[in-house]
Amino acid sequence: MKKILLALSLGASLFANNIEISEPYVKITPPNAKNSAIFMSIKNNSNEDIKLVDAKCDFAKNTEIHTHIHEDGMMKMIRIQDATIKANDTLELKPKSYHIMLMDIKDSIKEDTKLNLELSFSNGETVELKDIPAKSIIHAH
Repeated sequence: MKKILLALSLGASLFANNIEISEPYVKITPPNAKNSAIFMSIKNNSNEDIKLVDAKCDFAKNTEIHTHIHEDGMMKMIRIQDATIKANDTLELKPKSYHIMLMDIKDSIKEDTKLNLELSFSNGETVELKDIPAKSIIHAH
């Protein structure tokens, strides 16, 4: 298994062999919140579909891949085993869509919080993101 360590600077894109990660950020939480989410763009530069199969973050007890579905007229968040990034395409992890869910976080996430995240893909690539910045999310209603 190849392991690629990448330093992160704001606005930079990170390249593994076939995977390119851009603009990762973690959602700022209110005090005493137990969960948060990480968002980013994942670009697949290969000619085959690749799946995001695992995520690990040392800031949370559990790190899961989630998405939202419409069921019985309601939006529900569900855990999924993987998320497919189509060949030569980009998967957006964003609010109300695919995201990395951080369950039982160690502390509330503030503006100066920086997190590390390790992503594993079905093609054997692993991408380590360092110092992911925190952002607040404004929900439009």
